[in-house]
Amino acid sequence: MLMANTTRPTNGHIASHKKGTLAVLDIGSSKIVCMVANSDGNGLPVIHGIGFEPTAGMVKGEVIDQAALSNAIGKAIEAAERMAGASIHAIHVGISGGAQKSCIRQHSIATASGQVMLADIRRLLRLDFNQPVGDAETEDRTVLHRLPLAYTLDGETNISNPIGKHGKQLGVSVCVVTIATSLIAAIEMGVRQNYLRMETLPIANAYASGLGCLSNDDRLGTTTLLDIGGGVTSLVHFNRGLLQYLDSVPFGGHSMTRDIAECLGLNMGTAERIKCVHGKLGLDEGDADSIIPIASPAKPTRGEYQNGHDHVAAIAAGIGVYRHSNTSNTNTDGTGSQPLHLRTLSDILTARSEEICDILFARFDKAGFGRHPRPRLSLVGGVAALPSLADIVAARFAAQFGTSCQVTIGRPHGVTGLAEMNRGPAFASTAGLLRYAFVDHALEPSLRLHAATALGRMAAWVKYYIWDSAQ
Repeated sequence: MLMANTTRPTNGHIASHKKGTLAVLDIGSSKIVCMVANSDGNGLPVIHGIGFEPTAGMVKGEVIDQAALSNAIGKAIEAAERMAGASIHAIHVGISGGAQKSCIRQHSIATASGQVMLADIRRLLRLDFNQPVGDAETEDRTVLHRLPLAYTLDGETNISNPIGKHGKQLGVSVCVVTIATSLIAAIEMGVRQNYLRMETLPIANAYASGLGCLSNDDRLGTTTLLDIGGGVTSLVHFNRGLLQYLDSVPFGGHSMTRDIAECLGLNMGTAERIKCVHGKLGLDEGDADSIIPIASPAKPTRGEYQNGHDHVAAIAAGIGVYRHSNTSNTNTDGTGSQPLHLRTLSDILTARSEEICDILFARFDKAGFGRHPRPRLSLVGGVAALPSLADIVAARFAAQFGTSCQVTIGRPHGVTGLAEMNRGPAFASTAGLLRYAFVDHALEPSLRLHAATALGRMAAWVKYYIWDSAQ
């Protein structure tokens, strides 16, 4: 059972740190991770069980096979339960995909008594529920997060916590993160089919990655984070520890693998091994002429590539690679192998990496972010470990914003019990989910109560407006 230890976080609102045992499920585009952890409410969460399984039934962050996804979820949960020696009945879920993005909305109300009370803030934030999620093009979307950024009171701005202040007109800026409703429904079904319930609506994995890898210094300043997963890449921006911007594109490590496979006429398995073993974006002196021997693979199928033929053709034309899709991979000596120059592999990976950065940075710039005196950017996700990727990201950032940027590799912290192999950037989002789950935020989770029945919604209303406000 979870108990609570009341504390005051940096944003000024009352929150409580839970103690007890709970579980999180990180559903990424390449792997599914389940962790079971325990906390006494004072220290860091301690991990007792972990299970992970390759993601199945998803392509570019969209579900294409519900049964395969549900089965993969079940295997990850079962492995974590077995290691922890405990049964899971409810779980906090983080997800990638679904074209996640954010916007900022403003609301204002008149205070009830001339002094700001918690009930006034709850009434103010509740106004966002009456606002449409998106325009006609994005109407089938669900709100994942409603995060208060700053308040105003009778003309005074940038107030982090207005409770107790005297004033008549109270306003707020809220960062709203939305996702395609269809993905929410598929994830919820996958959890239910494994006889579990979700504690709340899912959490955006990119947001969780920031919570999982940002240091205390990062939280005091301004930091941008690039989460490069298998099928989705997301960009999130934090200021003083608060999420201000989130955007994503359906490209990632799988796109790089597909580019290699299509350009060189390889199957996806061979291309993935080449990327993982030999992939390198920046070449040292003398590397350009290095040769990677490749045994003749099975002929790739059209279904392996899914999409992206026009992009791959452009890469092939730009770097002078002959596409081998319809030719034999037999060398002139009849050995059944073909040579691959390391320069060619580097060019293929660089082209896709630059495209992803250019799209996200251009949107980031258009939204009015990114131009700071000393910008800092962290890389997380499974692709973040690619050698010299940080240099490519820094170069594309400088090209877009006209200033240099310090780029680092983010690693999970704030939890204990992680094995050495799980302390890399690929597990930042899972660690962030644990940190999020063990902190009962004063306002945001209350706005995210997931009540499926009329009685449940009524109970949530009573808790939000009467019980919590009286505490």
